[in-house]
Amino acid sequence: GSCWGLQVLVTAAGGKVRKNPNGLEAILAKNIKLNEEGKKHPMYINKKNSFNAFCWHYDEAERLPNDTKVLASNKKSKFQSISFNINQSQIWAVQYHPEFNPQWMAGLMSQRKEILLENNIYDSSLDFEKEKKIFQDPEQLNQELFNKYIDVIDEKKHSLEIANWLELKN
Repeated sequence: GSCWGLQVLVTAAGGKVRKNPNGLEAILAKNIKLNEEGKKHPMYINKKNSFNAFCWHYDEAERLPNDTKVLASNKKSKFQSISFNINQSQIWAVQYHPEFNPQWMAGLMSQRKEILLENNIYDSSLDFEKEKKIFQDPEQLNQELFNKYIDVIDEKKHSLEIANWLELKN
């Protein structure tokens, strides 16, 4: 599950979700770091140890179900990804959105510009517009910007968790 899916899975398995005291994490979850469990987990085969990912969430897990393994975290959330087993199910869940793509995010940004600026996700309207343009047309980026945003612009990189899950299921 991703984002709300993580929160529903955590709650259904006996954990607890709350409004994130660190506030809204939106557009990019920055510097997500895999811990030792994450580096070994099949969800992260071929993933960099530190990466950025698309996101939009106000909430986060506060208390995890029994025997949950935390796989990754960042400054905004100590539970960016988790894994646990319950009954006959193996659960993989991420707080971010590997299923989003750059163009979709640009559309979301357009719809929620005021919220993003009010929550200081961007320092200014100009900064907002610059990043939105990057997501609207990533093929026009110079090499420096491409490298800075490669984690979310390259579909194989930003959706690797999904591909790894599908590979395990086949």
